[in-house]
Amino acid sequence: MIRQASFPILLLIGPALAFATKGFAPILALAGLTAILALSVHRPLPRAPWRNVPAVLLAAFGYMIVSATWGISERTPDTVVRLVLVVGFTWALIAVFNSLADDQKMRWARWLRLSVGFGVFSAIIIGPYNAYWPGAVEFMDTYFELLRQVNNSLSILPAFLFILLSSWQKQRRWLQVLIIAVVLCVTFVSESQTSFLATMLALIAFGLAKISIPLCRHLIFASLAVCTLASPFIFSAAYSGKWVANYAPQTFAERGAGEVREWIYYVYAQEIANRPLFGHGINGSKDFEPSNLGEYVALTNDVPALHNEIQKATRSGNVAAHPHNVFLQLIFEFGYMGSLLILAGIWRFFSWLESYADAQLAPYYWASFAAVLATVLF
Repeated sequence: MIRQASFPILLLIGPALAFATKGFAPILALAGLTAILALSVHRPLPRAPWRNVPAVLLAAFGYMIVSATWGISERTPDTVVRLVLVVGFTWALIAVFNSLADDQKMRWARWLRLSVGFGVFSAIIIGPYNAYWPGAVEFMDTYFELLRQVNNSLSILPAFLFILLSSWQKQRRWLQVLIIAVVLCVTFVSESQTSFLATMLALIAFGLAKISIPLCRHLIFASLAVCTLASPFIFSAAYSGKWVANYAPQTFAERGAGEVREWIYYVYAQEIANRPLFGHGINGSKDFEPSNLGEYVALTNDVPALHNEIQKATRSGNVAAHPHNVFLQLIFEFGYMGSLLILAGIWRFFSWLESYADAQLAPYYWASFAAVLATVLF
């Protein structure tokens, strides 16, 4: 029984997805703790699974931990502890699951599928509230920050959706198409632009993987590598050339606060130059306070509306809560040395995923991964 104690806790994943209560970390922590207890009591594996992890992945993980020694964030120790715990809990859960009999694995898989299905269905119903109940935000304001919570839920919905659909890949094709079409419509009309982007990227990756799995893998990795390594130059050029004002659709500029984001990206891109090789350390981009913040704010004097918005946002002395862009965050925190190591680890993980998943399952996995990328892009 102690081996199975981890998995009932995981059934809370569905409700956490439905309402985006930020409960994934506590769920993983509780499930992981019971899994560690099970491993300590039963020791079911003759060989420690970490020995099978490629060296490049361990090196990338080690670099992130070691970067705390030169990190600028006051919360660096807390971040390192949380990272280690998340990895440890995940490892323990996988190890315990692998120790179960096949019938037990299938039983928990069915229950987890039901939990995720509940979360996906609930998110689909709640997501487009702005279309059928425009006053919901004000009505729920006292109890629930509806807009932020629903957007959080929708942004991760496509990733869970394709994981869920992978278990149906041999049947119910018409139902899969119908669900994907509904999710596409829901994310399009919702307030979450990220969720629509995630759905589109997932569909593109799904189609590419259907055509050629190596093509899909190489394109995704090439995009990650180029955008990461070139991000400081891209975002510096974007701000200097006013790409948002000149080229972005008006809807994006208004709803996505495009010019504000463009300025945030520019500041981080410029500050990368101070520590380009090893970066500012893990969590260094969180609430970053540049010494010359006033000079960056002054750059927006010629755009009064933007200037006022940025002045209000930077009163605490921070550029932003975080870079809002995974590429900049990698370079800013880990420098080019760390980013190259992390990219090598991702390449190794991609290679493993391609060999692990059969041709029928692979498109769903790659679609889910592409959907996750949309969540961290902006």
